[in-house]
Amino acid sequence: MSLPRAVPIAGLAPERLYSTKELAQITGFTESAFEAWRLRGTGGPPFRKLGVRAVRYLGQDVIDWVTEGRRQSTSDSPA
Repeated sequence: MSLPRAVPIAGLAPERLYSTKELAQITGFTESAFEAWRLRGTGGPPFRKLGVRAVRYLGQDVIDWVTEGRRQSTSDSPA
């Protein structure tokens, strides 16, 4: 999956925890995409498991994930 055109990372509070639904709204990815990344363990930002079912993402982790996805060319390999 590629990053949507405009990910407003400036709108993310680095210290705040975000739900999957909130991140889907902010980034333009679907909740299903985040769920699939968690299941596979690759592709998405790091997450935290709170209790049995609650999944949250730290704003700084999402900002880092977006920044790490930056490429200059389609032939660039992941950092």
